[in-house]
Amino acid sequence: GQIRGVSREQRRLVTTGEMLMWNASIICTDEISTGLDAASTYSTMHKLSLLANFLGHTRVISLPQPSPQSFALFDEVIVLAQSYVIYVGPVAKVLPYFTNLGHTKPEQLDVADFLQLIGTTMGIFSINDI
Repeated sequence: GQIRGVSREQRRLVTTGEMLMWNASIICTDEISTGLDAASTYSTMHKLSLLANFLGHTRVISLPQPSPQSFALFDEVIVLAQSYVIYVGPVAKVLPYFTNLGHTKPEQLDVADFLQLIGTTMGIFSINDI
């Protein structure tokens, strides 16, 4: 339930802060956006990115349906399709990778939406293409 005066975003940041107290070199979060709107997700992700970069930590984040702004905070991405890893690498190289395989991003989609589409069973990427 909602604790009076504390937003979901604030609770998420406190939980993340508690994780950082152990000074682990890797920060893992799973669906950090659950229950947050796009603006709160971006704010949380941005703060986490700044802190992780400052501390020299690696971030491993599961983020379903990220907004373009939140997706832009990632340096690298892992794309899954039907439980298979179909891409691991820099965000800057993901579009050229799929373009070289014959899958061009439609103009009406942002990169995050395109990657989601590729990763679905109804997407343009078939398991036979792996």
